Amino acid sequence: MPTVPPSTPSPLRFSEETLVTASGRPVRLPVVRHPGGAAIIALWEGKVCLLRQYRPVMGEWIVELPAGKLEPGESPQQTAKRELAEETGLYAKRWREIGHIVPSPGYCDEVLYLYVADVVSGAPGRPEPNQDMEIKWVLLESAVADARNGKIKDAKTALALLRIADSLDGAVAAQG
Repeated sequence: MPTVPPSTPSPLRFSEETLVTASGRPVRLPVVRHPGGAAIIALWEGKVCLLRQYRPVMGEWIVELPAGKLEPGESPQQTAKRELAEETGLYAKRWREIGHIVPSPGYCDEVLYLYVADVVSGAPGRPEPNQDMEIKWVLLESAVADARNGKIKDAKTALALLRIADSLDGAVAAQG
């Protein structure tokens, strides 16, 4: 039987808290406190780097962008650079933030920052031992289409791709 490596302390905090509604009424809710994270649309020669990653909680392979949690004292962009290098081995020359999202505001305070990175070089990635993943390079237009038609189920990935779709549509129209 395989052994499970010792776990590191989770940066997530789970609790039940009394919070106040907009109308001033106290309400008791389950809450997840999350340090936040960053996700990256890594571009190279018209293609985007996607990860096909096995997610045990879902029991299936999910296609998603490189992403990860903020470490203490780290800015969102530092997190994005670190996660891109760790998961994919890629490095970028230009970074652009395209906003942030709140994935599950009903019970979690996570803020996820979204970036576009122009890739310049790569080396083998160093994913964590609990990460089963494959790197896929997909035409950006195809990835955006998959976000639109529901083939990409991961919310952060779909939304980030849709956020840049307008600029992509403009570039395609300018070429045509």
